[in-house]
Order: sequence, then structure tokens, then C-alpha cells
Amino acid sequence: MRSKLSAAVKSDMLLFSMICWITFILGRGQEANIFKDHVRAERRRSDTRSLPFHRETQLYSRASRSHLRINGKHIDAMGRDGDKYAKLVIESDNFGRVRIRGALTNYYLCVKRNASLIGRKATKSKRCVFYEKYAENHYTEFLSAYNESWTIAVSKKGKMRPGHKARRGQRNAQFIERASKIIIQTKNVREALYHGLRDHIEQLLRAYRAREGGENKEKPRKMPHPGYSSGSWKRKAKIKRREQKMKLRSEKRLLKLLRKEQRRERRKEKF
Repeated sequence: MRSKLSAAVKSDMLLFSMICWITFILGRGQEANIFKDHVRAERRRSDTRSLPFHRETQLYSRASRSHLRINGKHIDAMGRDGDKYAKLVIESDNFGRVRIRGALTNYYLCVKRNASLIGRKATKSKRCVFYEKYAENHYTEFLSAYNESWTIAVSKKGKMRPGHKARRGQRNAQFIERASKIIIQTKNVREALYHGLRDHIEQLLRAYRAREGGENKEKPRKMPHPGYSSGSWKRKAKIKRREQKMKLRSEKRLLKLLRKEQRRERRKEKF
């Protein structure tokens, strides 16, 4: 009897533990799904409360082998490195969402209803927002937030193609982001946060200057000759070089004169 009871208790305990384990796993899965849904919903909105993150860069097109340019409403990908219209500012809109603005013209890259690209002034429309994705070959791709099947696409000649004519992974939809410069923007930040940010930046700058000053003190500088001032030793070196050049020239001239005299003597001997 005791053995039967112990076996029944063990089976009940196993069933109870299995039920608890299954409910725990299902609960965790539901929580993860709820969190994912929340993140997806938040990513579809523009974040106006957080500090914006801006970076100045250039976008090199893999298809046209040139840089993307925003010249007012006109957009192409025929810019060379350093072109004034090829300098772009990529502004963060939310996690993975960005806006692309021309640094000189202040026009944003936007999508029309027919999926073609155009430059527009400051706007809060979804047509000017893009999802920044990274391909397996480490290229950057931009998908429209208005329609995620549309991409920023470029032809081989540098002309912009409609967004629905390109797909992810294709050469004409891939870009390389050149070396960027981070810009701290504080226009839409509250006063309390702005002052805190300003103090934080000042502290960072002071620490950087102190570190640079300490490094410079540790490195011994090359002292000039005690007889020369800080700039006179450079002048002395220049004078020495000039003297050496003059000596070489004078030696060459003397050699030329000697050769001329030798030739004259040979001619006289012949006659």
C-alpha cells in the first residue's frame, strides 16, 4: 500500500511540475510577444521627446559609384567626394528610423505617392522618414516608412529610380555611409534637460583638456640650440642649405670653364 501511495504521489508531483513549467514558458512567451508588439508600435511613431541624434555624412551609391546629392527638389547620385550638395545630415526620428536632409539646402529626401523621390522642406510626414537597415554584405539600405516595400534606389547613370522598382539586397538600393561627424542638436529639448546636457558636455571637455595637457607635459619637447632663439635655428638651417646650393653651382661653373679651356688648347694643338 505504501509503495502504491508513494508512486501515486510522485506521479502527481511530476504532473504538477510539468504544468507549472508549461505555464511559465507560455507566460514568458506572451510577455515577449507583448513587448515586441509594443516596440513595433512605438517604432512606427516619431519620437519628439528624446534628444535627437544628427550626423553629417555622405552616402556612396553602389550602383552609380558616386554620392547622393540633394539640390533643392532635384535629387541624384552623381556627386563626387566633397561635393557641397553631397553633404547630408541624417537625423534620428526613432529606433531605426531616420530623416535625410541636405546640409546646404535644408531640403529633406521624401517619397511621392507614385514612389518617386523628391526634395521637400521641413515636414513631419511619413513620406520623409526611412528605416535604416544593414544588409548581409554590410551595405546600408533605406526603406520608406510610408510603404516598407519601397526603397531609395539609384540607376547606374546616377538617376533616382521609383521605390517600387528595387528590392532589398539589390545593388541599386545599397549605399555606404562615409565617415560621419556627430552633431548635438538641442532645439526641441526642455530647459532643464538642456542645462544638464550643457554641464555634462562642459565636464567632458574639461576632462579631455586636462588629459591632453597631462600627455603634453609628459612628452619632452625638443629644445633648440642654446645659442639660437626659437625661430633663428630654422633660419640658420635655411641659410646653410642656400650656401650648399651656391657651392654646388660654383663648382659646376668652374668645371664648365675648365672644360672649355681644355677644348681650346686641343684645337690650338691641332692647328
